[in-house]
Amino acid sequence: MEKPAVALGAVLLAVAGLSLMQSETATAPAPANGFDRCLADPAQWLHPLPLPSALGAFPAEHNASLLWGSYRPAVYFGLRTRTFPAAVFGLFWHGGNADKMRHQCSEGDPIRRYGWEEHDGRTYGSQRIFDDKPAGGNGVILHTKFVKPGQLDGGGGDDVHWAARVAVERSEGATQPTALYLYYGLDCDGELGGEECAAQSQPEGSAGLTVDRSDDGSVTIVGNSASLGTFSLRIAASGVSSEVSAWGGSGVVIADVQEKVAEYLQKRFKKSKGKKAKASISLPNKIQKDSNVVVVRIACDGDCSVDAVLSKGSADAKALVSADLVSSWLESGSQKFWRKFGKVFGEVGGFAENDKKAAAAALANAIGGMGYFHGRMPVEPAGGGIELSSFPVSLFTAVPSRPFFPRGFAWDEGFHQLLIRRWDADIAADSLAHWMGTLHTSVSDDEACSGLGWLPREQTLGEEARRRVPEQFRKQSPSIANPPTLVLLADALLKASQSDSDSSSAVDVPELLRLLRPRLEQWVAWLLASQRPPISSAQELGDGDFQWRGRSTSDGKLNPNTLGKQRVPRRHFHWPV
Repeated sequence: MEKPAVALGAVLLAVAGLSLMQSETATAPAPANGFDRCLADPAQWLHPLPLPSALGAFPAEHNASLLWGSYRPAVYFGLRTRTFPAAVFGLFWHGGNADKMRHQCSEGDPIRRYGWEEHDGRTYGSQRIFDDKPAGGNGVILHTKFVKPGQLDGGGGDDVHWAARVAVERSEGATQPTALYLYYGLDCDGELGGEECAAQSQPEGSAGLTVDRSDDGSVTIVGNSASLGTFSLRIAASGVSSEVSAWGGSGVVIADVQEKVAEYLQKRFKKSKGKKAKASISLPNKIQKDSNVVVVRIACDGDCSVDAVLSKGSADAKALVSADLVSSWLESGSQKFWRKFGKVFGEVGGFAENDKKAAAAALANAIGGMGYFHGRMPVEPAGGGIELSSFPVSLFTAVPSRPFFPRGFAWDEGFHQLLIRRWDADIAADSLAHWMGTLHTSVSDDEACSGLGWLPREQTLGEEARRRVPEQFRKQSPSIANPPTLVLLADALLKASQSDSDSSSAVDVPELLRLLRPRLEQWVAWLLASQRPPISSAQELGDGDFQWRGRSTSDGKLNPNTLGKQRVPRRHFHWPV
């Protein structure tokens, strides 16, 4: 097949060759190409590019291997499907004080440290969460892991989607039980109402999620979804556990699940008039009809371990996976990770074991921090007013920070994926295709607005993401750009496709880039048009000069926040405003 080097290379050079002036402006006269006329009505930009999606270039086996993953970077531990509606699994916990409940990654939580120590992006991940600070902590270290046994070397476990383990290690001197809440749900992340979401996520006639209790204390959640078919999730504890309880709710948005439980505990606490500690209150063991979410509470009086195994089909003998088998799967996943780490990055000598672990953790947190989001883009309206909402999009992306920026940033992603491409080029290519699928276009009749592809620089998609972002930072503007670092990824993929270095790839990268070329061209056209300087300066400095829009005249900053280089020393010059 002919390589798309010349055509795509021209696109890349058009972007890489931009002589972007180190200048910014909050407001400016109309640029020479008349682009400001395209900003009069932002509502004209709420439309997808009328081009074929590049996601069709990814084979079925690639998509199947990425169906489940830790694609919820905003929570300490969670899994979900790359589908809409989604199947979602997660964890929250507390110790002797139920008000110290941990769920979403937060800089305000007094957690000593947490993060992925091993993660291969597809099959396996392992992290530790040190919630053991003497002041404010819950007195525990949690070790959370997951594995997809069907994708391990040598196969096996084909009837199992995944297995997850939460191991609790009590701190010295900790005396209060640890309450673990494991939940599973079918969710539309606030994009659809309860009934409409249920209709799309579950086959017609489905009774919702149900719960079976076993004599051994295990709990099995059984359900049927459009993306998974019939499934069963068995949750079983080993070690010192005092009791297991459950609750199921109908029409629950996953973003609300922790709050729902916290409200129930508070209600029961008030009813007991403070005689019963809030942290010791069990769930009501009631599963509502047509439940879309089930929460299972396990109270551990000491060190304990909880396994959750999601199996294909109904709850029968094949779903009863032993803790020993889960342990063997997890060990195989860890061994597979380290074998590949040595192969990809080489067995570099001269480094201590801790240095290698630090390097592995850097990779693991980059690829383990990838998320899958679905929703509508909030867009800045003209002259204030109610924010606009664009068409629904899905985004597969890494995030700059799990506690502070758990969403997609176009500027950061180009750099994230340069590392991830070395580890798994197909994942990096998948992310690029998703980003290019979020391009917006204008439907204005104005010639200055035609043939442009606007890429929103920050993408807050879905209710879970929206609640983490202040309103003023959610809305995007078709005049604001980030530096086009994603072309670095496209260039790296192109060069690798022309060698034999990526022979293990399941994706036809040249064909993918051929599909992406029209989108890249329209993105470049929008960059060239939207970041032009004022007419007078353009005449003075030439057609090869550009600016970054977005600087505020009132915040005392020379560089705009949109550039991502607020703290980089640069020339003391900006366009007059």
